[in-house]
Amino acid sequence: MGRFKGGVSVNHPKGSRTKDGKETKQKYHQIRAGPQRGQYVHDLIAEAKLGRPLEGDETAEHKDGNGLNIDPSNIIVVTRKVNVRLRYIREKRARAKENGQGDMPWENQF
Repeated sequence: MGRFKGGVSVNHPKGSRTKDGKETKQKYHQIRAGPQRGQYVHDLIAEAKLGRPLEGDETAEHKDGNGLNIDPSNIIVVTRKVNVRLRYIREKRARAKENGQGDMPWENQF
């Protein structure tokens, strides 16, 4: 758990268990205490880079697809529509690799 000035702390992802005992993993860093409690760190980083709050159709996206990589250079702001499309492409890429299909023509699209 990381502590910031003013008593704010970050919940580092560590996972939990579902009712049937399966382990789940938290996908993003989240503020645990203080006035920004419950907010995701990547959203706060994106807002700091923009110098304003995210608008209704904007969301923070991790360039490399790793939700735990909160390096400011890895955070970009995109529309929710683009975010869904990127997630679809990444999931399709992961399924193709699991099935042994290797590089797909769209592999380096983003």
